[in-house]
Amino acid sequence: MTTQRHFAVFSGAAASAASLFGKLTGLPQFEEIIIIRLVCFALMVLANGMVWTFYVKALHVSQSSLSATVISAATNYLLSAIYGLVIFREVTSLFWWTGAGLILLGLILIIRSQDREELKRTVDASGENNYSALPEKAKLR
Repeated sequence: MTTQRHFAVFSGAAASAASLFGKLTGLPQFEEIIIIRLVCFALMVLANGMVWTFYVKALHVSQSSLSATVISAATNYLLSAIYGLVIFREVTSLFWWTGAGLILLGLILIIRSQDREELKRTVDASGENNYSALPEKAKLR
């Protein structure tokens, strides 16, 4: 995993944390406890700042904004679903998980396609078209 992907994953994780804290801020159980609502609100703002910090870093080090955007969105989507299940006891059906899995599969295919195109451009730009000289992991499949 490249550094750009690490930053994108951190951005997505921070985005899901911001959503979590935002939802906690508005829970009726905390309506009377102002300090908890303020702490959750502050954590939400902090997490949103982290989203943009990591996302901008991911964009800065990447060749294309597509992979940074896709990885960040996929991480956010998956972690938000897990938070909903574990923390809020949200009920999801097999149909929902199938749809989420198909979305994530599509995002993975987009990233793989982009990685292949970048590899091909790198090989073509270097003037080397010797496919057998590439390391096994770098060969297009």
